[in-house]
Amino acid sequence: VLKSGDQARAETALKALLADTTLLNEVRAESAYHLASLADSAGNTAEVGRLVAEINKIDATGIWAQRGSMLLAPKPRL
Repeated sequence: VLKSGDQARAETALKALLADTTLLNEVRAESAYHLASLADSAGNTAEVGRLVAEINKIDATGIWAQRGSMLLAPKPRL
């Protein structure tokens, strides 16, 4: 859905996946990462931080936590 360009629908689907505690932690963490990435693109640093913290609660040692931490790194100034 996200790749189709319908960001609102993608966010709704990703939030549903993140909230579904019956899913694998990896699926939920990936959903949170994609939401954090969208928030990062929108310049919403508070939401990025909240979502990365959520990823770390779900699976602190997984790849999505590692990728999420990169979203928190300072951005180079151009």
